[in-house]
Amino acid sequence: MRLIFLTLSLLLHSVAQGQDLFRLTGKILNPQQDYLTFTYYADWVSEPREYTLTLNKDQEFLVEFPLKEMAYCDISFGEHGVHLLKIEPGDSIHLMFDQDDFNNTLRVEGPGSHKWAYQLMLRQRFDVDEDGDRELSQFNSPRYFEITQKWLSLQNQLLDQQTSMVSPEFTALQKADILGKVKLFELGYLNYKNSSDSLLQLDWNQFPEHIKAKSIYMGQVADALVDNYLKNKRTSASRTLEYEYLKLLKDRIGTGLTEKVLATKLLQYLDTDGMSEEIKLLGEDFMYFAQNDEYKKVLATQFRRKEALAVGKAAPNFIVQNKKGKLVELKDFKGKNLVLGFYDDECYLCHEDMRAMEFVQGFFRKKKDLLFVFINLSPRELYLQFIKNPSLLGTHLNAPDNSFIRKNYNTQLLPNYLIIDKTGKILANAVDEPRLDDGRSMIQDIEKLIYKP
Repeated sequence: MRLIFLTLSLLLHSVAQGQDLFRLTGKILNPQQDYLTFTYYADWVSEPREYTLTLNKDQEFLVEFPLKEMAYCDISFGEHGVHLLKIEPGDSIHLMFDQDDFNNTLRVEGPGSHKWAYQLMLRQRFDVDEDGDRELSQFNSPRYFEITQKWLSLQNQLLDQQTSMVSPEFTALQKADILGKVKLFELGYLNYKNSSDSLLQLDWNQFPEHIKAKSIYMGQVADALVDNYLKNKRTSASRTLEYEYLKLLKDRIGTGLTEKVLATKLLQYLDTDGMSEEIKLLGEDFMYFAQNDEYKKVLATQFRRKEALAVGKAAPNFIVQNKKGKLVELKDFKGKNLVLGFYDDECYLCHEDMRAMEFVQGFFRKKKDLLFVFINLSPRELYLQFIKNPSLLGTHLNAPDNSFIRKNYNTQLLPNYLIIDKTGKILANAVDEPRLDDGRSMIQDIEKLIYKP
């Protein structure tokens, strides 16, 4: 762990270097709500960054932040949205649309907007007008690879027409995405036919390592190949054995994607196994093996967070608001056993959990020393709307944009739960979600840890 913490401290000094600004402004006609959500993905290991953009009195919005390199973003407004658009440092894009006619009125302008216009045109032509995904999903055609090559050729021709108006970095990443998406469908076809994935004709060396690691679709192809690979290796009984097998993929898919796969796996191990000695050792190995400083920083942060939430330690105190706007601290609940949960309004699984949680709370309804406390991470207006539900049980508090909770609790994956005793000590930092079995596992954990120690 010492190496992991040292790596984090060194990396934090260089985070802001080499960054430029990305700026997005916009205007919405006939809005039916007063905010939209902007999310960007710096890479596929770091947590996505989400901004809630409130419309001003003229129905305009603005977001601006430092951006180190090309990234992907989503924009969601009610039932409408655009997803996985590429953005670059220095972009200053202005977005306009009428909510009553989103698809026909969506317009972009400003520096960097040409690549957005191109991506929106691609979306309209291949996803809406011709529904390419549906055609590529039909695995019963004997001429399947002719279909995929047709789509590959058409999209590359359109990209070639844009090269003089977009950056070389965008062109390279878009080519990787076009190829990766087609190869993902071809891999699905080979799996459907029970054919070897070695038949997938993909030259991984045609793209630089950082482009492969950045590309969402090349990454998905790599993840699918990893799943196939591990099924044949029967490594589920040993995290170390699985990890070492994954390192061997470096010769096939390259360094960048292998590091991304390993970092993602380590995060999964942390979520499922916690801070076991085996996972600590794998984390140390990754710090020596990997070259990507961003991945190392993410892993170091997550290891530190898991260490802070280790069983037997005091749960980090936080300050949030209740429905009346009063500040509430975690330590205010000392003297009571707690089930502490985190959720947000946009998380479908969170809503499923809330319904199943009724069984858990009903089972312990006579226990006066047990409280169920839930932290809603949504903007305050959504939180206030959510708690109007008359059947909602437990204590619901609100913590939008709370950097302390984001830093010290596992809120990158929702929902999640902890069990805390009367003294504030963590009894469990990984509890099965109640929707999975109508709360039976959570009931057993509470009984075992609190009432039958």
